[in-house]
Parts: sequence; C-alpha cells; structure tokens
Amino acid sequence: KLNIDHSVMIGRRNESLDEIDNSDFPELPKIENGLSVSLSHNDGNSYEFSKDLRSTNTQNGVWNIYEDSNLKYVLHYQNDSRIQANNLAVVAE
Repeated sequence: KLNIDHSVMIGRRNESLDEIDNSDFPELPKIENGLSVSLSHNDGNSYEFSKDLRSTNTQNGVWNIYEDSNLKYVLHYQNDSRIQANNLAVVAE
C-alpha cells in the first residue's frame, strides 16, 4: 500500500511573512512505505517544513519542494518534476 503525505501546504496569507513565522509548520515525521514531501525556507539548502504560507505583498513566488520515498516502485522522472494539485481552495483564516 502506498501512503502519501497530504499535510503539505503552500500559499499566501495576509498575516504571513516571506520568512519563517507562525504560519509555517515543521516537517512531520517521514511516512513508512510511502511518499513524503517537505519544503525549504533557505533556497533548497535544507527541507524542514510541511507548511509555508507567505505574504500577499509579493506577486510571484517559488517554493522549493522535496519528495522522498522509501518505495522502490515510485516513479522518478529524470529532469522532469510532475506535481499534481487537487482540491485547491481558499483556506479560511
């Protein structure tokens, strides 16, 4: 059975800052037999967060995302990342 980490959240929020603040959550423990995703706050030097909400004062943004799997049958695409976003919605504050 493939277990997937559904806790990762990126986005914008009025009260958030473009740096580590109370809107950001540390990475949760890795999932056994599954796919884990983590986010970086320091340009990809380390991936220690599972939630990164940023200021609405910035128009564009890049989130560094790392996927980790301990399963042999999870497909990895060389030089091509594929991310699927489902159930996109505005989250109540």
